[in-house]
Amino acid sequence: MSHRLHELLADPDIRRWHKDHRSASTADVQLAQLELFCRRAGANPRDLIRLGRNQLSRKSRQFQDLVARWVDEMREAGRPDSYISLNYAAIRSWLKYNDAAPQWKPALVVRSGTKIESEQVPTTDDWRRVLGLTDTRGRAALLLLLSTGVRIGVLANRYSTDGLRFRDFPEFDATKLKFTRVPFLVKIPPDLSKTKRRYATFGTREAAEAVEAYAAERASRGEQISFSSPVITVDKRARFDLRRRSADGAVFLTEEGLSTDIKKTFKVAIPENTPRPYVTRAWNSTQLLLAESKGLITRDVRESLLGHSLGVSGRYNLDKKWRPDLVEEMREAYQRCEAYLSTIPVKDEQETQSRIAKVMLMGLGYTEEELSSVNFDSLDMTTFQDLVTKKVPPASPVTKQRLVDAEELPRYLEEGWTVVAAVNGRQVVLNPPTSR
Repeated sequence: MSHRLHELLADPDIRRWHKDHRSASTADVQLAQLELFCRRAGANPRDLIRLGRNQLSRKSRQFQDLVARWVDEMREAGRPDSYISLNYAAIRSWLKYNDAAPQWKPALVVRSGTKIESEQVPTTDDWRRVLGLTDTRGRAALLLLLSTGVRIGVLANRYSTDGLRFRDFPEFDATKLKFTRVPFLVKIPPDLSKTKRRYATFGTREAAEAVEAYAAERASRGEQISFSSPVITVDKRARFDLRRRSADGAVFLTEEGLSTDIKKTFKVAIPENTPRPYVTRAWNSTQLLLAESKGLITRDVRESLLGHSLGVSGRYNLDKKWRPDLVEEMREAYQRCEAYLSTIPVKDEQETQSRIAKVMLMGLGYTEEELSSVNFDSLDMTTFQDLVTKKVPPASPVTKQRLVDAEELPRYLEEGWTVVAAVNGRQVVLNPPTSR
């Protein structure tokens, strides 16, 4: 925080107004906007209160004249009305806090969201190019952001001396530096959540491998990784203002530091489309939306994984602490969407396997109409077996096939079974041994 802002905060009233904001980030931004307006308009915050009250009681229009001149200067400097409106909001907030906000407001034509509307969410190919230019830490951070959908402030907090730690990954083995379950559970503490409420989400296998590689690299440099260690930490050569040290000595990267690293990579990897770093969350939401359109996930689950409030519906289920059985249900829902949340091109492979399964079932006598209700993208072993059994007479041992997990394949091959096809990348269809 600059010297000018510290001088403003020396005023008890301004300090109370600053603390009265619900969001610390909004408080800091509006304080800076108030200081900038006063400096350019040649006034001070106390003058604004006096002029605002005079305007409110119709004693004079000096406040209106002051703001009108400032608006003209901003427009001459090339500032859009949207920028002017945001700055004026800080002035009005200060006046409303002191019961001195007049009804008059400058006539501004605001085209809200123009920057966001023109921003394009990167494609999976774009992310591969970005990830190809990152180091181990950058890859782990980006894949966590992409697969979990958490805000950058969860990994690298701007206002607190804390961040995501390995203890927030309940399925991470800090001794072996490996995840014991994939997709892995991520618990977001209330202090790191924008809404100040805890929530849970998951990470992909690709993200798990990146975090494991980053943890192993840190361990090779002599760092003792424990459950209290930061997931994303600071390089020893990093600038002092880009780090935050917690009470227990853990060192975290700031949100500004991580965002700057991501921006630099964007400019090199995708110069034709350089979005904001926050677009990682937009990509996660977009991919989950695509998965929802395929029937792989429900809207409530999608919104819950993004940390959004579900209103009355969520109050009675997903917004509460998840039971163990609900955790597994949510994990299964997330796993069905993993192909959409990974930069590894596994979707084409799954589509090929789905087509193979469909051809096999049609070879058994099914018609297109009979298979129209089958979701081949999430076809599980039990469903496939049921479909096969309906068409294959159980008394015919020669034609009876079996669907087994890939891990069981060696045992069946030794018994003489033969492979027909792979299904969903995890099961294999086998023909029984021929009689001798």
